[in-house]
Amino acid sequence: AQAAAPAAAGVEADIEEVLEHRVRPGVQADGGDVELSQWDAATGRVTLRLRGACRGCPQSAVTLQETILRALQHYVPQVRSVVAEEEELVPDESDPFADLPWAHEGLPDPARIKELAAAGTPFFSTFAGTKMEGAKLRRVKFFSHVELAGRTPGHIFVSCVDCKARRTIEDPQDLMRRDKGNTTGNAAVVICPTCCVLISP
Repeated sequence: AQAAAPAAAGVEADIEEVLEHRVRPGVQADGGDVELSQWDAATGRVTLRLRGACRGCPQSAVTLQETILRALQHYVPQVRSVVAEEEELVPDESDPFADLPWAHEGLPDPARIKELAAAGTPFFSTFAGTKMEGAKLRRVKFFSHVELAGRTPGHIFVSCVDCKARRTIEDPQDLMRRDKGNTTGNAAVVICPTCCVLISP
């Protein structure tokens, strides 16, 4: 049993080294980060803490399985699986630049969504990778509203209270820029086929 403990510690150090030199540079280049939370030698499972743009990103599951797991298994054959542990973000009201968590409790309001679209508010999508319009936008029925109130967060981390979807809205101010054609000052982000979050300054 005593020999197993140093072996497990050695594997954990190897995992940390692969994360530091082979994984984190690429993830950080995309605005995210990963940290080792736990190594379970009995099951071969690595638990990672997701940070930055990785939190709530729909592609994070793909990154975990196709990029991180492959790299770890190549250099540390004891690794059998990788899972994510997302930490809860507590809003820092004193820092206007702090990332903002948002619990989406979508209220049914298709008339308001239609009114916003008619007024020119752009609707972006976190899951379809495009602007939402036409038939796709008509499916959106539920709505919540984030007022930034002078804050300029790098990310808004949205979690849906009902369906448990988690999405990251990166650089919300960029969505509202007048020089990029947004004349309304608002932007709506569709987080699933039926729900959107309106962001206003």
